Amino acid sequence: MASLGFTPTSLKAEEEVYRLKMYSRKNLELFARSFRIRHPVKIAKIGSALGGEFVP
Repeated sequence: MASLGFTPTSLKAEEEVYRLKMYSRKNLELFARSFRIRHPVKIAKIGSALGGEFVP
């Protein structure tokens, strides 16, 4: 992920699910712009964390 320009605080693999934690606004913005987020709840959470500035 460092090659994409952001570094997560933690990355944990559980079976086929990955949990990614980020505490930096810059990292969250880079992640949201690098990957297509389709899940409505996750879109809402990212939008909330970025102050409503996220549009998928």
